[in-house]
Amino acid sequence: MMFAECVVSSISKSVVLVEISLPSETKYYAKKYFTPVNSTHLYEGRLISAFDIGTKRDALTWGVLEYSGGSITLNNADGYFNQYVTDNWFVGWYGSSVTVKFGYEQLPLADYITLWTGYIESVSLTNTNFVLTVSENRKILDNVDIQASWINTNAMTVIKEAILLAYPDITYDSAYFDTVSWEAVAAQNILVSVDMVDMKKASEVIQDVSNSIFGIFYTNEYGKYSYKILNLDASCTHTIQSNDIIEIPEITFDTSDIVSSVIVYCDIDEDIQTSEYAVTVEDYTRENYVYNNYGIKNNKEYLTYLPNATAACSFAIKYLDYTCDVHGTFSITVPMKYYYLTIGDTVFVNPKNVGNNEFLGMKKCEILGKTYLLDTAMIQFDLRIYYDEG
Repeated sequence: MMFAECVVSSISKSVVLVEISLPSETKYYAKKYFTPVNSTHLYEGRLISAFDIGTKRDALTWGVLEYSGGSITLNNADGYFNQYVTDNWFVGWYGSSVTVKFGYEQLPLADYITLWTGYIESVSLTNTNFVLTVSENRKILDNVDIQASWINTNAMTVIKEAILLAYPDITYDSAYFDTVSWEAVAAQNILVSVDMVDMKKASEVIQDVSNSIFGIFYTNEYGKYSYKILNLDASCTHTIQSNDIIEIPEITFDTSDIVSSVIVYCDIDEDIQTSEYAVTVEDYTRENYVYNNYGIKNNKEYLTYLPNATAACSFAIKYLDYTCDVHGTFSITVPMKYYYLTIGDTVFVNPKNVGNNEFLGMKKCEILGKTYLLDTAMIQFDLRIYYDEG
């Protein structure tokens, strides 16, 4: 039986596996003592709970994703983890890699899917529980200030070098980066200019570059740094079937995200810390349209690392295309078979009401958020309607 068959089978029992790579050994945990098919490892039945794995972005920002992470609780009722209490308190656990896998009892281990990879931030110990607080690898970049300058440089080179400046122990290769997606974006040769006089957090530099190019910086399921450019006009090949949606969603149509005009700052004159810009581009072409349709005038200023007015004009057009109308947002819960969909993807969705009546009609939607609900073996997607289909 394949993974896709197990998802829809009523007799399939889902399994969550947690693997912790310590310096001297790897620990294997599940909710019960369990050896997957074709595995040489026994997964100890100490797993009490694992966090719901998820992240999302705000509709008006691109490079800013919530960090995924949470806590993993292991059973310490027998005092097993007390042995790791030394004068240095759990040295070897901090920073160690954690991988969460999902599958079904009847599947070979090779057919399990990896959902998330991150690292241990902190631990806590009681007489009954050993709790690991874990986070994704992007969060490491919050803790390091960097300083450098890039003038008319490929945005992917800037972000890559910012990561390597902050994290000099790694190299740009497939061990740490999703090089396929990275090089695909680099091939677009999107240029930015960042001239730093003062230090700034690496994560903030990457965030601001990403906001300038409609980019999404994230870590994939294997903990590797990855990237994509939001392109809602690309051909959509994914459909979430109506009968897979657990319940009819509540849809919000909120005008607070509407923007009628934009001022784009570009061509940094001095540095990113003081945010001094040489060129300002203003776009009021949608103001009458927005006011006539919604009675709203909402101007937004946008600081970018774009190198010139031409790039800033293109940014303004794309930004207003995205924000000058109301777009409904809603969440749906679906089976694990849609695990391959990620933030920034587009998908066709058509929830149906009782009696299979049309509720929304077919919509092309952007995925703003994704959360694995491990206890129920489901996924929650947060969606933004892009347009009606057909």
